[in-house]
Amino acid sequence: MLDKQMSQLFFIDFFLRTIQMAGFCLGGIRAQEFMKKFFGFGCLMCSSSQLTILYWYGEVLSTESVGISDAIYESEWYDADTEIRKTMLIMMRRSQRCLVLTVGKFEKVALKTVLRILKSIYTCMSILIQRQ
Repeated sequence: MLDKQMSQLFFIDFFLRTIQMAGFCLGGIRAQEFMKKFFGFGCLMCSSSQLTILYWYGEVLSTESVGISDAIYESEWYDADTEIRKTMLIMMRRSQRCLVLTVGKFEKVALKTVLRILKSIYTCMSILIQRQ
């Protein structure tokens, strides 16, 4: 249930942040005064920094989750009694699947998603500039 709700939350964040960042960028490009340009691009940089940090932690989560099975294997689990060995084998097997946070149902929370968002911002900006 939590995974489904977080997936929906990340999708809404993905969609809204793309539009917001495109607006900041467009406002910075269209502004006549230096301070307005500076504000637009400053907001764009802050928003993209937040996004990068959030998605970087998603990448770390995926990477570290795979390392759990390696850490269990490198311990001396084979010298333990039968019950502990069975438990460790189950833990190793389950931890070999990578934990992933997702954006909706179409993308995982990772650094390559930040690049995809930036590409979407560029597309939104291009469409907005062509319409005006």
